[in-house]
Amino acid sequence: RVGTLWKCEVLKLPKLWPCDYCGVRFGKVEAWIEIKNRNYNFAQLDALGGYMMGVTKVIGMNDLLAVTQKPVMLCVNLTDGLYFYKYKPLVPYATEIRGRVDRGDPADMEPCVMFPMNNFEKLANAQDRIHADREDA
Repeated sequence: RVGTLWKCEVLKLPKLWPCDYCGVRFGKVEAWIEIKNRNYNFAQLDALGGYMMGVTKVIGMNDLLAVTQKPVMLCVNLTDGLYFYKYKPLVPYATEIRGRVDRGDPADMEPCVMFPMNNFEKLANAQDRIHADREDA
């Protein structure tokens, strides 16, 4: 669990917020946390080009960071462990048109930022992974 590992309370944010959660200590927000679950291991996600995120979500993360001066932590829960990256807003990230094609919905394709996997650090081993139930972060 991210909260246990980072020694903070993790609170779910409303649906339309740029990040899924915030990390709280003593009633104050200390970090914004985006958590994704993927059925790939680290090497597989790296081969796919990295951690993919829609540009509009990244714009929202930039806004949170600018307004609050609190870090944005990107977490990806993979089959071989939990990895994180402290988002850096001024780094030029690759941007590609990506998304799902399995549903036949053109709206599933959008401009996406590709975060290289070599930016991510391992936070927990596979046995300590966050469960796929996103409410259980």
